[in-house]
Amino acid sequence: MSPAANAKAAARADLDPALLAFLHHPATHGGAPVQHIETHGAHVFLVGARALKLKKPVDFGYMDFSTLEKRKACLDNELMRNRRTAPDIYRAVVPIYRTPTGFSFAGEGPAVEYALDMARFDDACVLARLAENDALTPIAAEAAARMIADVHRRAPLVARDGISGVEFVLQSNARLLRQEGGSFLDPGALNALETTSRAELARLTPLLNARARAGLIRQCHGDLHLGNLFARGDEVIAFDCIEFNDAMTEIDLYYDVGFFWMDLTARGLVDHANRALNAYLEQIAEGADAQALDGLAALPLFISMRAAVRAHVSAAQGRAMAAQQYLDLALAALAPPTPRLVALGGLSGSGKSTFARRIAPRLDRSPGAVILRSDALRKRLWGVAPTQILPAEAYRPDESARVYEVMSAHARAALRAGRSVVLDAAHLRLPERQAAAQLAEEMGVPFTGIWLEAAPAVLADRIAARRGDVSDADLAVLSQQLSFDIGPIHWGRLSSDAAIEGLFAQN
Repeated sequence: MSPAANAKAAARADLDPALLAFLHHPATHGGAPVQHIETHGAHVFLVGARALKLKKPVDFGYMDFSTLEKRKACLDNELMRNRRTAPDIYRAVVPIYRTPTGFSFAGEGPAVEYALDMARFDDACVLARLAENDALTPIAAEAAARMIADVHRRAPLVARDGISGVEFVLQSNARLLRQEGGSFLDPGALNALETTSRAELARLTPLLNARARAGLIRQCHGDLHLGNLFARGDEVIAFDCIEFNDAMTEIDLYYDVGFFWMDLTARGLVDHANRALNAYLEQIAEGADAQALDGLAALPLFISMRAAVRAHVSAAQGRAMAAQQYLDLALAALAPPTPRLVALGGLSGSGKSTFARRIAPRLDRSPGAVILRSDALRKRLWGVAPTQILPAEAYRPDESARVYEVMSAHARAALRAGRSVVLDAAHLRLPERQAAAQLAEEMGVPFTGIWLEAAPAVLADRIAARRGDVSDADLAVLSQQLSFDIGPIHWGRLSSDAAIEGLFAQN
């Protein structure tokens, strides 16, 4: 048999049909009905509140379950790693024995197979299902991003350089795209993706190795698409991490969360993707610091790689149209960046943060622009929670100058990384507005200044309605602002609910 034939045979291998029949039979589970789900690498049996997962004896090269020992080791690893994010879901690895009458979970001697015993959860709460039913909210996307950031901050550091894992994925993607979809995927697109990806890796090598030296290569989940996240109340929980190949999990943090951003983008949920991007950036470093923002230069390559993974998985499943769409997304992600700077200004209650969330997804390739909010940055500089009210001295002119200085440094880092930026700040003083325009000129990017307006009564009503907001502004602050000499405003004037179509078409 040829090597290619051997590889195909190893990929089609399966467990003993008699064992599968045993697990599928209600009598094995006290008469309860059984739902059987099969993937390319596993069998899952859902019984009441319990789920049992068994590995197939397959060998795809990057995923090798070909022996009992390897399957047991991977299940043990899967249990250990997933308990970091879902300890009440992942319970134990249980042996299965052969008996004179068939199979049993109780027996003596060596086990003939192993299963991962898990608590079952409501499939309707998986984020992929919510997205398919138009029920996934931007708030849930934010919650998922903050959870991922918290997990990343605790993730074990690993001793890897910044590019070996990327090279492994690029090689795997190139091989599997041709192996699984070579008969129907656009060959020109396949060649362009491989060539452009390798050129981008060469350009990013110094950055990726610097991130590795900074401890940003860690043992990650590895498979953070929406199908591996579920909502439970106000929290989002990750499950089903990759356990079978360390090269796919000992990765840059942005490559890990990049799957989440890519999946939202592929589903057309660009507003969700932008909310998730900015929530993650705020959470991962307790503020979007320069190091976190510098790494955004690698985001297009990482999103492209994730789209390519989905392309070859879709091809292997025979979903030709989906495979081509993911391939197109992988190429589009690598288009040259066109960053720009948008500065928002206005009195408290004028709707700057609301407007920022409206425009940020549309200023750049998904996941969109970075939003830098002065209110949130001020709280971080003072080391307090976002909703904790700061003392009056935190708003002295010198403190405000420090906030604008740090915000400009962060904007400079994001723009340098090729990502558009929205400055969400009052910009009540003419020098602050001038500094924003000068920053864009310094960075060589287009600039748009927008002054948001509303009637004083509307401003007051919005402030009075705030609950748990990061802004400390109250009606007394608004009264002071209304009497303040703002000086000449040369920015465009809009209301926060103004139409934004075509607003940034020029420059």
